[in-house]
Amino acid sequence: LTLDLHIAAAEAAYLEGNLQRMEDIASVVLRSAQTILDKVEIYRIQIAAMTANGKMLEAIAIGRNTLAQLGIDLPATPDEALTGKALQTLDRQLQGRAIEDLLHLPAMSDLQAKLTMKLLADVCAPIFIAMPGLYPIISSTMVGLSLQFGNTLLSALGYVNHGGILTAFFGDVEKGYLFGKLA
Repeated sequence: LTLDLHIAAAEAAYLEGNLQRMEDIASVVLRSAQTILDKVEIYRIQIAAMTANGKMLEAIAIGRNTLAQLGIDLPATPDEALTGKALQTLDRQLQGRAIEDLLHLPAMSDLQAKLTMKLLADVCAPIFIAMPGLYPIISSTMVGLSLQFGNTLLSALGYVNHGGILTAFFGDVEKGYLFGKLA
């Protein structure tokens, strides 16, 4: 209960524009929280605050550090080799599956996977603005998590972003359309 109250207070401080108060409360939570799962909501508030204040690189850094604690390695800078690897891994996961059948995946129930999806969604805007070369890694990671753990509301964001990437960067209009339609 105390953790939830502190998180709510940090969010209220952010929403009223009192970033120093938000950071003070966040600091208390981060020192006291026992697990990364207890800290994720505070990191999400920090990402939102940095994004709202135009501090995209800081938002990305918070997201990268938090995702790393959840087992997702997001490179510090765009890297074509890592992007290619992420896309190849997703292609292997998709082998033998029709894109439209992803609609029938079970609901995501794993808490860590759900929080990871939320964090990936939170860093979409800052990455799109400040480091668009990382965007394919974000979208392929979201789709991959959906394949592994099931669908959540944020799966649609991963699907539509991945469809856009397939279309815009790789000229694969057919697959891009199917992912967009799935979303």
